[in-house]
Amino acid sequence: VNKEFGQPGQPAVVIREGEVTVDDRLSILQAADVLLDTSINDGLNLHPFLFCSAHASDKKGSMITSEFTGCSSVLVGATKVNPWNTQAVMDAMHAVVTEDDEERDKKFKVDNSYVSSQRLSVWMRTNLSELKQARTAQGGPVKGLGAGGAVLFMERGYRHLSVEAVLHDYRQARSRVILLDNEGTLAPDRRQVIRPYGAQETLDRVGQPLDPQVLDCLQALCEDRNNTVVVISGRSSNIMEEWFGRIKDLGMCAEHGFYCVPPFKGKQHKGVNRWQCMQDQSGQADKEWKTICETLMKQYVKRVQGSVLESKGSAV
Repeated sequence: VNKEFGQPGQPAVVIREGEVTVDDRLSILQAADVLLDTSINDGLNLHPFLFCSAHASDKKGSMITSEFTGCSSVLVGATKVNPWNTQAVMDAMHAVVTEDDEERDKKFKVDNSYVSSQRLSVWMRTNLSELKQARTAQGGPVKGLGAGGAVLFMERGYRHLSVEAVLHDYRQARSRVILLDNEGTLAPDRRQVIRPYGAQETLDRVGQPLDPQVLDCLQALCEDRNNTVVVISGRSSNIMEEWFGRIKDLGMCAEHGFYCVPPFKGKQHKGVNRWQCMQDQSGQADKEWKTICETLMKQYVKRVQGSVLESKGSAV
């Protein structure tokens, strides 16, 4: 490689063996524009964090990290690669060196903001606290919905209800009210997974539609005259309308009840005007609190990795 691409006194590839001090390592990282890390299995890889620290002043640089390292899950601005896929690594290298300067700087600032806010003492206290909680946590009796007045025990969560018992009670009941949570019940809740730069914000703001089979099951439940079915979600009314609007007789609660559509039995209720709001919508509502909250929360978004800011009718 040096023979073909290097110049006299300026080799393309430099191999340095032996001990490297922290100062030398930071100097090398500061001189580099791109960090390429293709570790096969490295749970505690600090080099990407050091790269961010080395460029804390100029706030410029790009990182390509292996998806098998622990840091890849929190550095959302870095490009993730499978080191076994040589072509993918080459494509990532080309994409990084030809990337737009503005986009590159945005990605770096996201990761630099996260790295600069982390402290070893906080990391140690958090881990020790979680270990202590896991050790001292005891399961206790929790009264819940089961067969009759049975008592459920909560260890790491509620135990699953007996399918046979639920079916038996469902068939015996003459009138049923079914309240269903959206993400976490009808669909997996993927909002807590840290994703690459830009993807997390899209998922949090837009979400993912439900599986068509789940929608068909909801329609079948609503067609039973003895059922009153309501879906509850923190999503906006526009998203709820897009996802569930075609299901006849379904009740919906958006923003956890701030907007709602009562279940209209046997009536046509298409259109946005069917949404009812808990607040006066005449335009006289006090919105000063939202401006203050948005200004404050923007500061936390800069500090918390993978977080986004979303303004809704009832909350920020």
